[in-house]
Amino acid sequence: MAGLPRTRGGPAVCQAWGHSSLAQEQNLSVIQEEVRARYVDAQSVSTQISTEASRSERITWAYASRTACGIALGMLSYREVDSDRLWNCECYHARMRATMVR
Repeated sequence: MAGLPRTRGGPAVCQAWGHSSLAQEQNLSVIQEEVRARYVDAQSVSTQISTEASRSERITWAYASRTACGIALGMLSYREVDSDRLWNCECYHARMRATMVR
């Protein structure tokens, strides 16, 4: 994942609910940077022809990741750190990436 910040834990296929590792970060700029990187990555993946033509769940997780990370970014722009929204962004992005290595 060139250009993306180092992943902060989280399994490739996450549980339905968990604790955001990003929410533990004290520096808001770091959280915003990591969420923005996931958003940009998901946006890129969701518009690739190989994703659109894929019969895997990649497109589903790319759209989910893009949406969840976009919502998290919006909340962060108001300096609101919502652990559930961050978890969704982390989880869906990890699931999207997991579909790309199969």
